[in-house]
Amino acid sequence: MDEIFGQTNFLNNIVWCYQTRQFGKKYFNRKHHDIFWYSMNPEEYVYNWNDPNVIQGYSEATIKKYKLKDEKGYYRLCGRGINGSPIKGAKDVDPKWEETHPELVVRDYLGEGFAPSDYWFIDIVNQAANERVDYATQKPEALLTKIISAASNKGMIVADFFGGSGVTAAVASKLGRKFVHVDINANSIETTRDRLVKENSEFQLLEIKDGVTLFRNPVQTDKILPSLIQGLVPDRSISPYWKGVINDSKFGKMPVYLPTLVEGAEARVVSVATIHKLIYEELSQLETIKKVIVYYIDLEDKTLINEYISSHNNTGIEIEFRDLKIVLDNLVAQDEAEFDVKEVQDGLMTKWEVDVISFVSDRVKQKIDEFNLKSAFNGTANSMEINLSDNGLEAIEWISVDCINADPNASWNSSEEICIEPDSFISINGAKTRNFWNGKITSDERPLRVKIRNICGDESIFVLTYE
Repeated sequence: MDEIFGQTNFLNNIVWCYQTRQFGKKYFNRKHHDIFWYSMNPEEYVYNWNDPNVIQGYSEATIKKYKLKDEKGYYRLCGRGINGSPIKGAKDVDPKWEETHPELVVRDYLGEGFAPSDYWFIDIVNQAANERVDYATQKPEALLTKIISAASNKGMIVADFFGGSGVTAAVASKLGRKFVHVDINANSIETTRDRLVKENSEFQLLEIKDGVTLFRNPVQTDKILPSLIQGLVPDRSISPYWKGVINDSKFGKMPVYLPTLVEGAEARVVSVATIHKLIYEELSQLETIKKVIVYYIDLEDKTLINEYISSHNNTGIEIEFRDLKIVLDNLVAQDEAEFDVKEVQDGLMTKWEVDVISFVSDRVKQKIDEFNLKSAFNGTANSMEINLSDNGLEAIEWISVDCINADPNASWNSSEEICIEPDSFISINGAKTRNFWNGKITSDERPLRVKIRNICGDESIFVLTYE
């Protein structure tokens, strides 16, 4: 943070204190988080300390000392007169006596509160809280309300690049701010989207293809990665550093480098250090090679890397970079579904009804099989085994119909949607009901596409065809 904003722009280390149950016996119970507050300019920044959501109120004990209340706030009967001499029994002054002896009573303005301290007592989101969305890193709305109210004004943009459960976006919307929610986890985007729908917030969902599946299943992805590269074949005549070669009519044999996904974030980033090893340890060993291909997930600094290659690569071998995320974007397996679409009469109105006859998800089945296998290994198979019904509708978490776009690649327009909540009741277009889902969704217009999200968070789009 010091490197990004500069040490002189550090303003506060705020301690967020909370109460949780802790059972750790080998360390002090963890009851706080640290929040670091920086500005872009140490002289000019927003600080609304007297905002009702930010100002620190007086304690009950302090308020009890104040006897009168009028349109300006609370007032206290001071124990001294205007000449500084003590007033006997000032705490028990009769209001009638005050009216006849106003010169002997000093009134101190209490106001609404005072500038808050750098430690805040805000409880975490408990199990029964209405705002709870069952997201592991969820923060309380009260915490973000205080932060956003203090450090921004209405109409400003509030950005959270590790958005998690979407509490920042939800609170920003409630407080009249614009917001940007970003997260690499698809479940975060889905959780936040559903949350904002329930809050009636206005927002636009941008679907950015970035190979997100590799972050969900790095082990499985690592195993099948070579098979996803078109034309890649094994070659034992070169170093194991290369995953194989691609034969090209112009360049001949081209060795291919693939990042190892299971080794963590550093292995996914091509840096100057990566290129240094490539040039001095690998290219120098290649004979009769004209070109190599380096697949990457992220480049540390493309300009700096190209400058380093230009200065240090004296092998005569060309290095071509290719974005691995483009390959991985098509890795998500499409779920399968069967529908019955028809017009139905709803009172005097005619509506369209989509009935999900069956739903099959290989990913959900795989997760259930893994769970059942683990239960059997632990000896709890009978009590904990999970089985899906023949139609598989239990694997559906959310369903939506688009009555505007028929193009499978077009931006999604949710004309009608149903979310199956954790308590098995459903929300229709964000409004919670006390109904259970019957496998159907209706719309006023003829549905052109259906989108289904399974309980693992994968979404599949199905284009409806009509005779």
